[in-house]
Amino acid sequence: MSKLQEMVQAALDDRDEPVLIRARRLVEGIVLGQEQSLEALIRLVDAHQDDADLYFDYFAQIPTGPTRAWSHSDPERAASLAGVLARHLVKDSWGDRDREYASTPLAFLHTILQALVSDNNLGPAQDLAADFFAADVHWRDQEQRQRSLEWLADLQAPADRVLAPVLGARPDVMEYYKEPGWQARSVVLGTILAGG
Repeated sequence: MSKLQEMVQAALDDRDEPVLIRARRLVEGIVLGQEQSLEALIRLVDAHQDDADLYFDYFAQIPTGPTRAWSHSDPERAASLAGVLARHLVKDSWGDRDREYASTPLAFLHTILQALVSDNNLGPAQDLAADFFAADVHWRDQEQRQRSLEWLADLQAPADRVLAPVLGARPDVMEYYKEPGWQARSVVLGTILAGG
């Protein structure tokens, strides 16, 4: 009964708390290992999908461990909300944020994509891949490009065959990732991305 009272009180407190302040509090809770904070933050970003600031400044701050665990337990939702972040990265104003900070949301997206592929959740991975690759190209962060290429180089079937059409559908993405001498375990990806 006391647990229920705590949940009701938390819901009442949250009702009047500004979204970004609540998000900051929840990210702090996630960092401290509070599992309920992760689910609460996910519900918050799901309810405010048009809030680019929430996605840039708080959603993308979820640490790697909880991000991977969430992607494993709820792959469709992880792919869907990560896709929202990726689209914000391409379409919305970056404001006065440091350009180098873009590496944080890009790395967050990449972590989710990697987790989906490693868990063989290839449908959600394919859905997210198009948005992730578009955001990666848009920002042209060289460190993230290198991480992306290293990851792609290690992919094998069936993941390579799921992601190859996503890469092949965007000439700008293929051009961005092409690199002379690039070696891939996958013949399919090697054919698409090894520059001449």
